[in-house]
Amino acid sequence: MLSVPFPLRVFLCTQATDMRKSFDGLEALVRHVLQHDPLSGDLFVFLNRRRDRVTLRLGRRRGGRREGLFACGACRRLRRTRT
Repeated sequence: MLSVPFPLRVFLCTQATDMRKSFDGLEALVRHVLQHDPLSGDLFVFLNRRRDRVTLRLGRRRGGRREGLFACGACRRLRRTRT
C-alpha cells in the first residue's frame, strides 16, 4: 500500500522510455527531460515506445535526508480490450 500525498501532481513523459532503465535512469529522465525534482512528491508516468507498458515513479523528501519512494510492482503491461 502506498501513502500518496495530496494534492498530487501527475507528469507524463511523452518521450518513449526504455523500460530496462533502473530507478537512477528514471530519476535522470525526470531531472533532464521533464526538468523537475524527482523527490518533489509528484507522480511521474513513463511509457514504452509501443505504449503497452507503464512505469510509475513517486518520490519525496522527508526531513533533511533523501528518501526515494518507488512504487513496487508499478511496471504494468497494458492490454487492448476486444469489442
